[in-house]
Amino acid sequence: MKQIILILMMVFSFGTTGVLLGQDGGNPDLMGLADKDTDSKKESADDSKKKFSLHGFLRANFVTMKKDKKFDGNFENPLMGTVLQLQFEGNAGDVAHFYAATNVEYNNYDEDSPNDMQAAPFLKIIEAYVDLYPTRWFSLRAGHQLITWGEIDGILAPTDIICPWNYDIKTTSFEEYKIGVTAIAANFFVAKKHKIELVWIPVFQPSILPADEIANKGAVLGIDPDIIRPEYNLGNGEYAARVSGTIGNNLRYGLAFLYGYDDLPDIYTDGVTKIELYYDRVMVPTFDLSYDIKDVFALKASAAFKITDDFDGNEYMKRNPSIEYLGGFESTNIGLGIYFAFYTGQMVVLNYEEPLGIAKPFIEGFDQDYRYKWLVSSIIQRNFLANDVLELSLRWALSSNPGFSEIDYTINFNTTYKWANGVSTTLGFVFADKIDVIQNTILLEVKYQF
Repeated sequence: MKQIILILMMVFSFGTTGVLLGQDGGNPDLMGLADKDTDSKKESADDSKKKFSLHGFLRANFVTMKKDKKFDGNFENPLMGTVLQLQFEGNAGDVAHFYAATNVEYNNYDEDSPNDMQAAPFLKIIEAYVDLYPTRWFSLRAGHQLITWGEIDGILAPTDIICPWNYDIKTTSFEEYKIGVTAIAANFFVAKKHKIELVWIPVFQPSILPADEIANKGAVLGIDPDIIRPEYNLGNGEYAARVSGTIGNNLRYGLAFLYGYDDLPDIYTDGVTKIELYYDRVMVPTFDLSYDIKDVFALKASAAFKITDDFDGNEYMKRNPSIEYLGGFESTNIGLGIYFAFYTGQMVVLNYEEPLGIAKPFIEGFDQDYRYKWLVSSIIQRNFLANDVLELSLRWALSSNPGFSEIDYTINFNTTYKWANGVSTTLGFVFADKIDVIQNTILLEVKYQF
């Protein structure tokens, strides 16, 4: 069954690519930076395109967390430190462009160090890539990068299948929850208002899970699980393709396919002395649509089919195939200066069988406790005061079992005040209860952007 599905997807992808490449023209709006090589632009390029620029920010972080709902003094301070991000950017005329964002992070709290030792600062590469523009219709990006696919924004985005998530990060910036991948991404701008993207990721990057959640997998046997990642070789890379564009003036579409690995692990145990978390292959076709209505709001739909290694659902320790879909609307002009988005849908587990006995505690956290779940996600954002210096934003998502008796939730509320000269203060609250993992967090950040 899986081989047949893969062959059909490959035929579909190549067939679509052939049709689009057979058409003429290109769309400057979609080409963006790819439209670089005309003589007139080269002659008018100023000196700034040959210079480097440095930007970034310094942010102080103060985080308090409570991992249960009890009214006691069991609070943690998992993050008390600073982040210095340096962003380098430059151009080589109209032929190439590079960008790099690197964090120097320091956290005074380190649970793995003795009390008489200070935690050491460390470097983290957020993005570091080079863009090449050899022709009007083609561009290439190589390096560590963040790739966002799909039309739906928010906590739930089924078609955003390339970059994994850092579930252990603690910040009010929602964009920082994504982890970049080291990849080569080729973009073909063809057939007027259409684009083909091909991505090769040589080294698989899984999602980052909290250490205590990993330990809980082995608590039933009192064993710390071993994490087994795929070997570093060319045969273990990930491959993805996407065709997207605009039909008419209002309808945007996207068709994508990923042949890679599941970002969350499957489990192996002998039930006595051994527990392993390892990553299986997946295939994920996706589809999304967006229809704009008179610049007032957009109707959106998004769906992804995750074809897992255990397609028939015969192995309790492996994730079953699933379909996740959302539909709804978003608007930047709904009134009163409010940005509002609302989506609803389902996550359906195929070939589902309820886990029994020792298998049940091991698969908690797979988000497959039920045959299907209802999904709701929303964003509300508004600015206040003169020059929009005060910003309130709310992101939330709920998922429920079929009988609405068990509800998981993630609620993220931020209040940001923007001072003069790039200085801002953000007070954030995160309330989450997902698959019996409770994290209630208060975050205070003071940021200077330069």
